[in-house]
Amino acid sequence: METALGEQTPTWAPSSTTARWFEGKDLSEIEILEHGGRHLYPEQIKRRVVKTGQEEAVDVLVRIPSTTEKVRARRDALRWGAELLSLSKGEAVTIDAIRARAGEVYWQHIDNVCLLSHCVFETDEPYRRYALPEILDAHHPQGALYDLLERLDWWAMQEDPRIGDLNEDQLVEIAAAIAGKGHTGPLLAIDGRARESFIVSMASRLSSSPTPKSSSPSPATSTED
Repeated sequence: METALGEQTPTWAPSSTTARWFEGKDLSEIEILEHGGRHLYPEQIKRRVVKTGQEEAVDVLVRIPSTTEKVRARRDALRWGAELLSLSKGEAVTIDAIRARAGEVYWQHIDNVCLLSHCVFETDEPYRRYALPEILDAHHPQGALYDLLERLDWWAMQEDPRIGDLNEDQLVEIAAAIAGKGHTGPLLAIDGRARESFIVSMASRLSSSPTPKSSSPSPATSTED
């Protein structure tokens, strides 16, 4: 697979001269590309120059991985892990085998870098992959890669058609829909991560609302001493 970075080192530039889309812009102002029916989002891989304390960055594009790309990334992680540990050809190359030798932390890092390498592209057409996992790991600080991975997760949330954070009106609307329909189907409109928040909010409202006092027994049903 041809990549933009290849064996070369990245070209760093002061962050003040690179595109900082996240400063003072909303989503409607961001230049999001559509390529092959999928979105490419403008991003940066950053680093801090220890000697000067200044921040530098490389402009890239990111894309939410498909299932195929996730599986290919996992395949790359297994291959890379086996190479790093010098597993013999007769040994089974499995996640458990790599975890046992390298530990959970290092397996997760290998897996994350491989996934990220399938999601990062150069900014010019034909939008080639930015770097293979080993090159990505060799030329960029671990913190910078995890920073980019977190922002990739954020873009994935923006593509999710389900409701995420619920405002007051949406809380009331969904609760009314559940009451009106007599089933919990309207909950499916909410992102699974927000359903717990919805349930807690409704429980809190219910517990804080005035509860009707139990009525006194009527004279007809009361018993005389």
